[in-house]
Amino acid sequence: MLSGYCFTIDGESIKLIVKRRAYRLLVPCFFSTVSVLYLSFTSDWKIQSLLWNLPVALWFLPIMFLVNITFALIVKITKDALELLIICLSVLFIGYVLNFFEINLPHSLSVFPLSFALFGIGFICKQWNVSDVQLERKAIMYVLSSLIILPLLLYYCENSQALSLVSNKFDIFQVTSSVYMIVAMVGVSSKITIHWVSNVLLWLCQNSILILGLHFVFVYVSIDYIQPCVGNHIIFKVVQFVFIWMALFGASVLLKKMPFLIGQ
Repeated sequence: MLSGYCFTIDGESIKLIVKRRAYRLLVPCFFSTVSVLYLSFTSDWKIQSLLWNLPVALWFLPIMFLVNITFALIVKITKDALELLIICLSVLFIGYVLNFFEINLPHSLSVFPLSFALFGIGFICKQWNVSDVQLERKAIMYVLSSLIILPLLLYYCENSQALSLVSNKFDIFQVTSSVYMIVAMVGVSSKITIHWVSNVLLWLCQNSILILGLHFVFVYVSIDYIQPCVGNHIIFKVVQFVFIWMALFGASVLLKKMPFLIGQ
C-alpha cells in the first residue's frame, strides 16, 4: 500500500519505467539471490530450486516489479479512482479464485493479485487525499494502533502462516490485517518525536531493499559459524540478532561504494 501511495510516473514512458524499476528491483534481486545461494549450499536451497521459486523472501522484488509495470500501464489508460478501484477488486477476485482452486504458480505469481490490489488501494488513497483527513483526536490513532497491532502479533505467533503471502492463504483476515497494520504503523511513526528513533526508522526505510535481500545471507552465516560456538539456544538468538543487524549496517556502509548492487 505504501508503495502504491508513493507511486508516480510523472509522464515517464513505459520503456523508462521498465528500465528504472528493473534497476531498482531486479538488480538487487539478482545480487541477493547469488549471495544467498553461495552461502546456502548446505541448506535446502539449490540452484534447481530457482526453477520454481527464489530463495527466502526474494520473491517480493520481482513481484513488485511486475506490479509496478502493470499498474503503470493501467494508469496510462485511466487515472480515475473509481475505475482503478474496480480494476483492483477484479484482480483481487482473480487471486481469490486461484486460492479457491488451490492453484500455486511458480515464483510466487499467485501472490500477484493481492499485491496488485494493495498497491492500487494505496495509489487510490493518494488520489482521494486520504492523508489530508484530520482526526479530531490524535489519540484515536494511538488507540487504533494498539488495538490492531497487539491482537495481530499474538495471532501471528500462534499461526505464522496466517499472514504469509507466499502460502497464498487468501482470506479476509489477511487483506484487512495488511491494511490495518499499515495504518497502525503510519499512525505510530507519525507521532514519534525522539530524534534518534526517527533516524533509525529513516535508515530502515532507506535500506529496506538491502535488508530484504541480505538479511538471510547473515542468517545462514550465523547458523553455520556462530551457532556451533553457542550452546544455549536463547543466547544464540540474542547473539544472532545483534550480529545480523551489525552485519546489515556494515553492508550498508560498504555498498555505498557500489550502490548499483542494491539498485541505488
